[in-house]
Amino acid sequence: MRVKILIHKKSKFLTQNSQKMGNTYDKIQIVEPKFGSKITRNIFELEELRDSNNLLRILDRSNINYWHVFFSFIPIFQTLESIASARIEWNHTTVSEFINKMYSNNKKWSKDEKIKEINNNIKARDYIDEIYNSWNLEINRKFISELHILLMKDLDPKEEWDYNPWKYRKKNVSISLSSHIPPDYTQVASYMDELINFINTNDDRMYDLIKIALIHHRFVWIHPFGNWNWRMVRLLTYALFLKYWYAFNQVNLMNTSSLFCLNREEYYKYLNIADWWDKEWLLKRCEFATSSICAELKNIKKFFDIEFVDSILEKWIKKLRTEKEIDDKEADILTLLYLKWQIDNKTVQKCFKYNTSIISRKFRHLKEIWLLRNIEKTKQYVPIYRNQILFMDIYHNLIKEWFSSWSILDEPEWLSEVLPK
Repeated sequence: MRVKILIHKKSKFLTQNSQKMGNTYDKIQIVEPKFGSKITRNIFELEELRDSNNLLRILDRSNINYWHVFFSFIPIFQTLESIASARIEWNHTTVSEFINKMYSNNKKWSKDEKIKEINNNIKARDYIDEIYNSWNLEINRKFISELHILLMKDLDPKEEWDYNPWKYRKKNVSISLSSHIPPDYTQVASYMDELINFINTNDDRMYDLIKIALIHHRFVWIHPFGNWNWRMVRLLTYALFLKYWYAFNQVNLMNTSSLFCLNREEYYKYLNIADWWDKEWLLKRCEFATSSICAELKNIKKFFDIEFVDSILEKWIKKLRTEKEIDDKEADILTLLYLKWQIDNKTVQKCFKYNTSIISRKFRHLKEIWLLRNIEKTKQYVPIYRNQILFMDIYHNLIKEWFSSWSILDEPEWLSEVLPK
């Protein structure tokens, strides 16, 4: 195991017998917060953000076509989430390195284990989205096993690996630098059955956030697989947000790594205290989780500020033109595209009086450099952000405006700053 868990030796929950953490067990169940608690206030605040109609009303006041804006930005957030999840697990690939390799025509990345690991995480999230969009997101043992397989697909067994992908572990394991002793392997199947049953129990929606926090903790407490449990729990947490319809479409932009894991010290602290199964400590874990979720969704809500989006797009179109990535006509087409968010040949011809052959040629070039794509089985075009220059510009703007913690994703040695001395 490469995961390093910080131990808070001076904390109350670690000054007692550490062996108790692995040997005691309480059935997973909802814990009830007090009405005036921070958790309750977080839940009330997040209920407003959870209302999809609330977000739609915000977007209706702007000139942005909601669906195209939303879905065009999902790959950016999805990529950053997958890089964050890998870096937590000692993959030092930076955002710049990943984008330079994945968004270039050079296919050598296919032999890079670190790049493949990140790409597998992206595909696993795609798989979750696909199932969710088919209205059939059932979180069961099969679903969890399939995620585990996707994470390790085509990776070299000589690297960090689980030799029994998708199967629960058949031996006892330990976690480096942690006092927690995962339960005996003979108990894993029954504990996971209980957890899956808890996930699929139809409790009142006001408990959804609490359930997500408890499920996240219980999964890593069980440590059901021989390896890759931490990557798995972040994917499972993302699936839980979709399953419980939390914030409806906003959840697709949620970064579950930044929610619980980029502040590593706090994250592990509240995981550890929950190991005692005491209601007070479980509620502290839930308070940390709900506060993190609240902050993340507020940032996502801000992201739909029309002035912010316009400022990013205007700056990078000028930058692409200056660097001769595009010409004046292509700059005009992109400006129109970001104004309307869906255009075709006739729309461009009407606005700029270019002939159809020129327009077709410009569309083709903009597709080749990953700046737009056509909607399947139509001649309509919408934006994409797979161009290297644009992606990095948006990433840096996100850091500057709202997601400052993401800056560490482009720092090669950031892990050294959070490890125990």
